[in-house]
Amino acid sequence: MRNFALVCMASLGLASPVLAQVAATPDGCTPLMTVHKTQCTVATIFQCAEGYQTDGYVDGKLNDTHYYTDDWALTAYELRSDQARIDMLPNAKSVMSLKALIADGVVTEDRQISFNTRVIRDRIYDWKAETRLTGETAELGGKTFQRALSGRKGYLKGNEALAFEYDLLVSAELGVIIEGSYRRATFGTPADPVEQTPISLAFAGEPGFLTTRSDHGCAE
Repeated sequence: MRNFALVCMASLGLASPVLAQVAATPDGCTPLMTVHKTQCTVATIFQCAEGYQTDGYVDGKLNDTHYYTDDWALTAYELRSDQARIDMLPNAKSVMSLKALIADGVVTEDRQISFNTRVIRDRIYDWKAETRLTGETAELGGKTFQRALSGRKGYLKGNEALAFEYDLLVSAELGVIIEGSYRRATFGTPADPVEQTPISLAFAGEPGFLTTRSDHGCAE
């Protein structure tokens, strides 16, 4: 019946719903968990030879990829939809550390990033961030996470050009950081909220593990 419905939609020129598929596992990586978020957003966290990788999907399509060290310092970010990439330069004064965040409750970052798009080449920003535990906890997938708030700013020639504020969930037990909803602004414009609250987790062997569509907020 579902196949018949898809054929009918195609014959009428209507868009077919995106079907969930199995997310590809990068070479040399092992999938740890899949995070189901609101707004049909899902992310799978992989443990790789050089650290962690998170692949994010929106409505079944690969949207972005984060690359981290084994202690969760970001090394690169790719936004597939806009063909944009950020690379963290190696001249960092301080970087993110999950171990330090758990131990001290706060971590600061002071480094530089290189930003590239289809039209921008090697634009360098000074990058400063502070991530702080809020003292609150959240239950997800039968696990207890500590809540954290991460403020991140990029400066271009001394002027604030990029600003982000992320809601995070961190777990010393699982050794992971999960990004949630965030607010973003450029060159002093009002903050634009992006809703992607984590709702549930799926581990290996459980329904929803390695799926490309979230259990939450997807159109039928």
